[in-house]
Amino acid sequence: LVDWLPDARAYQDRPWYRHILIPHELAHQWFGDLVTTENWANMWLNEGFAEFMPGQYWSARHGRAAEDDYYLDEYTQYLRIDARRRMPLASLGSNNIYPKGALVLEMLKKYLGPERFWASVHRYLTRHAYGNAVSDDLRQAVLDATGEDLDWFWSQWVYQAGLPELVVTDQYDSVAHRLTLTVRQTQVDTATADSTGLRFTVPRAFRMPLAVRVATPRGVVIHRVVVTDTVEAIAVDSVPAAPTYVIFDDGNAVLKQLRYDQPTTRLAAQLTRDPDLWNRSWVIDQLTARPTDTLAAHALADAATGADYFLTRAQAAAALAAFAARAALPPLERALRDTSSQVRESAARSLGQLADSTGAALALARAAWEHDSSYEVRAAALGSAARLGAADRRELIRTGLRTPSYRDAIRNAALGAAVLAGDSTLVSDVDATVADAEFASYVLAAMAVRPTPASAPADARLMAHLDDERGWVRRWTLAAVKNGMPPAEALRRLEAATPRLRHADARQAAEKAIADLEKKSAHAGAEE
Repeated sequence: LVDWLPDARAYQDRPWYRHILIPHELAHQWFGDLVTTENWANMWLNEGFAEFMPGQYWSARHGRAAEDDYYLDEYTQYLRIDARRRMPLASLGSNNIYPKGALVLEMLKKYLGPERFWASVHRYLTRHAYGNAVSDDLRQAVLDATGEDLDWFWSQWVYQAGLPELVVTDQYDSVAHRLTLTVRQTQVDTATADSTGLRFTVPRAFRMPLAVRVATPRGVVIHRVVVTDTVEAIAVDSVPAAPTYVIFDDGNAVLKQLRYDQPTTRLAAQLTRDPDLWNRSWVIDQLTARPTDTLAAHALADAATGADYFLTRAQAAAALAAFAARAALPPLERALRDTSSQVRESAARSLGQLADSTGAALALARAAWEHDSSYEVRAAALGSAARLGAADRRELIRTGLRTPSYRDAIRNAALGAAVLAGDSTLVSDVDATVADAEFASYVLAAMAVRPTPASAPADARLMAHLDDERGWVRRWTLAAVKNGMPPAEALRRLEAATPRLRHADARQAAEKAIADLEKKSAHAGAEE
């Protein structure tokens, strides 16, 4: 499956192949081999289940936090893909069968409960063993195993696109002891038809069974509700005092995007007390947007150094980069001593974002670069030290380019630092790696278009590699010019270079790239 197995040191950075790839491929023995999708439009049954199962494995081995951790990463991937184009799971060429498939299955498990969910999966696998299945076969298995027809669930999560985009506000009535939440679904169906006339739809209003948790100094109230309309009021009665924090969709039963402005005091309390990693991550995002708020800084500092799970500590350490150095440096210094390399990596990376005139951030970054045992931490520290203007930045970058590490983490950090440095003397060092690292060609492209002393020499080196004797270098170079530069810059360079190229394959590929760029430019002009 992989040709870059980690060495012993790399395991502390939780390599992707072990955490996701191996359990994913093992799951295909059941989802893909034992039962195979009947056609490409239902491919999510193979890949969605295979992407879902690693989270179940890590949950069984390490507990709920590991499960939340896994699916939170899937959620981040899903949002990036969904932002480019919204497509249903069950559609030909669906772009989201991996993360959305995993998330929809996790949502289904939360709705049904583990016992009913696994009974449904068992029914699905045994009924279709050594055969084929489509999406509705899974729905039928759920119906037969549980007696519950989830046509509404399949309609909005499998056969339609998008997710709920929610805006929530609340008001507490101290006389009636009632908290009223107003929930607005703001997702808009903006999908356009493709060349065949096919158009995917986004539900105007999702059906969302969820719980609201209201914490007060005199106890916690949990209110369960099914939201079904575009605008809906939820009245939570018997709330004995003003809330200390409110969780909309306690336990994250619904895949969604949420905007819910709350006082910092509430968010800080939730970050401390909520066990759900998704909710913690959402709170950290809210606090990050308040860089001048002293309480927000304190809450993040406490989370970065004291949260009970490493992912929360890592996310809080990353968030501290948005705050003043005087508030961020003490907790980041402590985070650099964390037992988790992911926390130390986040802290090392945050150092490079601080506006620190004392030199303390640079000293911490340099110490992490010189002494940490993790490849990823050292890579982040190198990048921060270079960004903070280390006096020996040039030599630091050159050392990084020569330092071996798992999946070239340190060399890639040094290449990124070379772009920011804009140092013409580093161009030859970057160029020396083009045969070993595709990323180096993209770095030369970035250096070429930035207005620095490195621009002209980087441009010359990069374009020369379109005629390199090594075919893979030619391909990497063309990809870097086409995809790593603004389209107009790439088009100008390729039009000038293509007629002089000696290799027929390079010339043909460059001509195709020119055509693609011209088409892209014409399309952009038409949209304007």
